[in-house]
Amino acid sequence: MNREAAPERAITGFHQDDEGHWVADLECGHSQHMRHQPPWQVRPWVLTEEGRRDFVGTEIPCRLCETPANPMLTRLEFGARFWNMWRREHPDVEIVLDGADLSGMILTGIDFSKVSLRGAAMHATNLMNADLRGADLADANLSEADLIAANLEGANLTGANLHEADLRDANLTNVLGL
Repeated sequence: MNREAAPERAITGFHQDDEGHWVADLECGHSQHMRHQPPWQVRPWVLTEEGRRDFVGTEIPCRLCETPANPMLTRLEFGARFWNMWRREHPDVEIVLDGADLSGMILTGIDFSKVSLRGAAMHATNLMNADLRGADLADANLSEADLIAANLEGANLTGANLHEADLRDANLTNVLGL
């Protein structure tokens, strides 16, 4: 991978991994280790709370954002049944599919609860009976999408295109942006 080509992303915070190494949380949802291991990696600022605080907002290259294939999209290719099984086995994994093109896919009954789908292209996608509770669909294109009986409770639809979307029997309780 060409490291110079990696898009810059702002650091939003830090956490420690299981081995006590500091990890930067990036605005894109990815994370990156910030180790201080001289002479290879000289980052003494990561060792203090003040040093880490001073680096919040600093942009660094995100090598995962330059990766062409999102592994979550690969999982979707196997269909809703496989996806839902994987979600049950990995309930704490944060899923970011921002900007993904899911147009025309048949995702009946998919569990997209708490999934970030900001700006996703979902034109004419079949989301009948989908679980979209707490999903972030801000600025998503849901035109002509089939959302019959979908559970959108607490979802964010701010700026979403719902032109000719079918929302019959959908749960729209506490939806933002409608």
